[in-house]
Amino acid sequence: MNSNAKNLAIISLIINAVLVIAVIILFVNVSKKGGHEAVIPSGTDSTLDVTKMHEKGQPGVMVFYHADSVTLNANLMIDLQNELMGKQMAAEEKMTKKQNEMRRWEEKWQAKQPLMSHEQEQYMREGQQLQAEAMEMQQLLEQELFQEQNRLTLTGITRVTNYCSQLASANGYDYVTSYSPGGQFMFCNPKMDITAELIKMMNDDYGPALSDSSAAAPVTVPAQ
Repeated sequence: MNSNAKNLAIISLIINAVLVIAVIILFVNVSKKGGHEAVIPSGTDSTLDVTKMHEKGQPGVMVFYHADSVTLNANLMIDLQNELMGKQMAAEEKMTKKQNEMRRWEEKWQAKQPLMSHEQEQYMREGQQLQAEAMEMQQLLEQELFQEQNRLTLTGITRVTNYCSQLASANGYDYVTSYSPGGQFMFCNPKMDITAELIKMMNDDYGPALSDSSAAAPVTVPAQ
């Protein structure tokens, strides 16, 4: 009897550990930064007029946008993030259902204790099978989420690149770079900040976000 109980406890621990790890891995946030808010610089004259800079012997005009502000305030980016979060939540729900199924299975066997030898063998077989199914489901969902993340990230990058290209062509910019605090650039001249223009162009073209989150006031990051 002690041996049966010990085996039951070991398998239960293994199954629960596999499921907990699976849910944690699945719900890692892949596309949305937390714990910090970005902001759109205020003022209508913050962007430097560079239309005559080429004539003044300055061939390379570089401007920048706050990456976090675009992520938080451009409706296209909001919808892409929400789409990914929806897929993450759907994956978590699948794993939770599997966890509940295994919990019911475990409770059924716990109610039968003490187990006969043939019942113990059956319990071991079923436990191993359920464990294998949970790990296979976890791997499949991870792969699907990874593919979706790549697809949505590429969509966002492509669209932002196109909008930056349009702004550059219209205003005579040679380079458009993204800026994030602590990133590659330690300082960017606020007069070269086109964040507000970029977000306005994106939202005018894309329209309102599908979610209600776009109704919140725009967020800003002070230039450094």
